[in-house]
Amino acid sequence: MGDIERFKNGPCFVAYCGLIPRKRQSGLRDQSLSITKAGQPLLRKYLYLAADVARQWDAEFAAYYAKRYSKGVHHNRILIALARKMALRIHAVLVRRARGTQAPAYVRRGPDGQPIERKAARTLILQQYSRKVLDQADRDPATTVPEKGAEAIENANEWPPCSDATRETSKPPSRSFVSPTSLKSNSSPHQEWQSIADILNRIAKRSDGL
Repeated sequence: MGDIERFKNGPCFVAYCGLIPRKRQSGLRDQSLSITKAGQPLLRKYLYLAADVARQWDAEFAAYYAKRYSKGVHHNRILIALARKMALRIHAVLVRRARGTQAPAYVRRGPDGQPIERKAARTLILQQYSRKVLDQADRDPATTVPEKGAEAIENANEWPPCSDATRETSKPPSRSFVSPTSLKSNSSPHQEWQSIADILNRIAKRSDGL
């Protein structure tokens, strides 16, 4: 990595780690693609794995993961975003150390920004932000999950689950098939519908007669 001060800011360090999206730009479009994967693959792998562990113990990371996961974002994409956040923290600590300034002690905080103990943070994550709770919320709309609970309850009220009896009574009335010939004004309402095979057979018989 070398001298940490050679990076102008945190985003430059993140770009060195290869955790920023590639860009495809034109005069009318600014499209973000997958990450660049620049720099050392081993460094990027360690940041990815560290982010996966951090979301299980850091309530801020867990809340961010739950918010994105409840919106349907893939697990790997969320971990890459968390690895980017972790790279910014690492850059801040290394810059302070290089400048001779003592870095502040790590303080574990909850989603509200207030300090929280390690065990309390783990309990909060298991109860509100774990994958099990998030997946259960997708199956059961009445389950309340932060960042998703209000939307789930609203959807449950709008589309209540129906029983078998409700399904039987709520079936739409069956529609009778109306042939295109019956739509013509000069055709009889009692004219029978004829298949294409019958019409082709009739044409073939006429051709044989000629």
